[in-house]
Order: sequence, then C-alpha cells, then structure tokens
Amino acid sequence: MDVINNAVEHLNPGQTPVVTFDQPLYALAKQIQWKWPEEYGENKFVIMFGGLHIEMAALKTLGDWLKGSGWVQALVQAGITTQGTADSFLQAAHVARTRRAHQVTVAALYNLKHHAYDRYCEAGDAQGIVEFKEWCNQRNQICPQFQYWEIVIDLELCLLVYVHSLRQSSFTMYLDALTELAPWFHALDHTNYARWIPVHLRDMAELPKKHPEVAKNFNAGNFTVQKTKWVFSTIPIDQAHEQNNACIKGDGGAVGLTDNPRALRRWMVAGPEVARVIEEFHDEHHHWGRKVDTRHHDQTSSVQASFAKDVCSLVSALEDLGNPFEEESTDLLVLDTKEIADLTAVKTVQNVKKIGQDKIKGFTKECLVERSKSIDDVIHRNKLRCSLALPKKTVSKEKQQMASLKSDMGLFSRLYIGCQTFFATRIRHALHHSLMENTST
Repeated sequence: MDVINNAVEHLNPGQTPVVTFDQPLYALAKQIQWKWPEEYGENKFVIMFGGLHIEMAALKTLGDWLKGSGWVQALVQAGITTQGTADSFLQAAHVARTRRAHQVTVAALYNLKHHAYDRYCEAGDAQGIVEFKEWCNQRNQICPQFQYWEIVIDLELCLLVYVHSLRQSSFTMYLDALTELAPWFHALDHTNYARWIPVHLRDMAELPKKHPEVAKNFNAGNFTVQKTKWVFSTIPIDQAHEQNNACIKGDGGAVGLTDNPRALRRWMVAGPEVARVIEEFHDEHHHWGRKVDTRHHDQTSSVQASFAKDVCSLVSALEDLGNPFEEESTDLLVLDTKEIADLTAVKTVQNVKKIGQDKIKGFTKECLVERSKSIDDVIHRNKLRCSLALPKKTVSKEKQQMASLKSDMGLFSRLYIGCQTFFATRIRHALHHSLMENTST
C-alpha cells in the first residue's frame, strides 16, 4: 500500500488512492486499515472489491443452485454445448461462456413462462383469467417446480443487471444489483463473500462523507475502465489489471517484481502504458485499413442470429422435457429424469430467499452497526439442500476395504474348494487301474 500511495502521489498529487483487490487480499487490506488507521485508514485509502471476482462468485452461486436440476442435460440436448463444457458452467470455469449460457437460459425460461400463460388463457374461462403477474404469484404459492425456476430467472436477471452496471458504468445500478446479490452468498454458504460484501457496500455508502471527490467520480462512471472505443464495454478495475498482467507477463516482464519494491513501482507506473502500446500495435496490425466500428461485438448480425438460435433450441429442448412452468403437481422434479426431490429440497425452495435476507440483516446489524460481534466471528453454514437429485449414499473407506476383503475371501474359498475337487478327481482317475487290481486280489 505504501508503493501504491507513492505511485499515486507521484502521478496525481493530492488524489486519494483507490485500490481494487480480490476477496482474500480485500480482507487483508481492510484488516490493515482497521489496525493502522493513521497510516492506512479509511480516510487515507478507498478499498474496492474486485467486480470480476464478484461476478465469478455469483456465477458459482448460480451453479450451486442449478446443480442436479437437469439444466446441464437440457443445454446438451439443445445442442448448445457439450457435456464437459456444460458441467464446467456449474463451477464458472470460463466466465464469458458461463455468462452466455445464463443469458440463453433466462431468455428461454422467460419465453416458456409466457407460453405457459398463453396456454392457461386458451384453456380457461375468459371471466376467470387473471393478469400475468397475479397468475405468477398464484403459481408460486402452489407449485414448487414453478417457484424453483422462477428463482432461477430472478437470480440470473440479478447477475445480468450487475454485469450491465459494470458495462454501462452506472454506480447506482452497481450498488443496487450488489445489494440484491448479497443475500444469496449468505443463503448458499459462500461465507467469504457473505462476510466482506456488506463491508464493501458500507464503504461505498460512506463515500460521499469520507471522500466526496471519489464519490463524485464514481457516480460519473469512473469506477470502471474503458479500454476500447466500443460501446457497453467498460470493465471493472480488477479485470483491467488481469488483462494488463497477462499482456506484460506474456513477454516475461512481470516475473519477480514483488521481490523488488523499486521494480514494482516502475512496473505499476509504466505497466498500463506498455500494455496500451502493445494493444494498439495489435489493433493496428489486425485492423489495417478497416473503418472504426464502435458497436459492441454482440450487436453484429451473426452473433445475434447465433443467440436467437440457441434460445429457440433450448426452448424446444425444455418443451420436450416438459415445460417447468406448466407443472400442475406439488412435486419438485428433475427436468430430464423426472426424479422427485425430497421434502428437504422443497423447503429450501420455499425458504431460501427469507433465509438469505435474515442472515445478511443479522450480520450487518451485529457486525457493522452495533458492532457487538467481530467481523471474524464464524458464519454458520445453512447447509441447504439445493440439488434436486436425491443424494447418493457415500460409503466410508473402511467399509469399502472390508467389502473388498470379504469379496476376496469368498473368491479364495471357492477357488480352494474347486482345486480340492479337481485334484481329487484327477488322482482317482490316475489310480483307477491300481485300485481295481487291489480290489480284485
């Protein structure tokens, strides 16, 4: 932090340093601020939570919720991706691909919900038909299957709004979307983000008092980085750092920098400029003679046609498996196998939102407002049953070894008995004539 402060002071004297960290380093930075407030306190530095890493955590949270629901199999059946890639979406192994899968999914689910409502209107009496919103509320109350996939839509939309706030550099939207995401980290036991996201939200809420100039710039959209001329393409600061690091490391320029403070300072000052020069060289080389196009890459006709095709394919696949919004029973089903989830999973679907909201309210009140508990106190896991598939019985290692020994012992016993019978028969056959002569004499 001393190096960062010196670099900022050298470039922009008097400016408050704004530093972005991923979750482990963010926790360390906040503890440093609280332990040494005079040198590194919240009045000296603005510590930001990395937006890219928050998105990755939210994607993994969505994966936890969708695990065992049949979503992966539906993507494969629709021909959108392969089995291995679809499985990787649950762990958010590739952020852009996982995000696109959820974009396709939420569009398909939205269409399926309206298809279900249209069929309801066609089958019902004109006088007894209710509005779409009221119909959704009624179905949520009586059908766990409807409620489960409604939660999927809400969670995916919340994530996409968060990404939208980063791409559009809307600080107000960013805080609102992150506030909506925070209870899910508590509900689904992502304890590290559940602990530190409320701290980050509190710091951002106090910016107008502690750092009014920084708050003014954030509200103007300067909490993200614009690297290209394309619209809707701003990225969080930590993502820009990752890209710059990758650019510099590609030439071996970032090896061993942390061991030398002077080299680290020079790299911090010159690194972004070097990355910019390299990027401009690549752009000029690859786009020589082309007109400047400021459209977002998703605005091209080929990308939009591919997206529409995938949405239609997923809608068709889910219709074949059974539209989840048309389920009339009170059972919670896996899409592809039609396996009925147990009551524990049904209760999770009914109570997960309330559990997350209650947990974050209690944590914020006790640790940040009243400060009756330490921020480092244990956050007890909810251990909610998210997977719709029935859990497989796990056998301990000792029992597996015992079963293997019993199987081997049984096999040895059969072989021993078989060998005894075999050799006794051969001996009788070999001594048959001698035995007959002895009998006759």
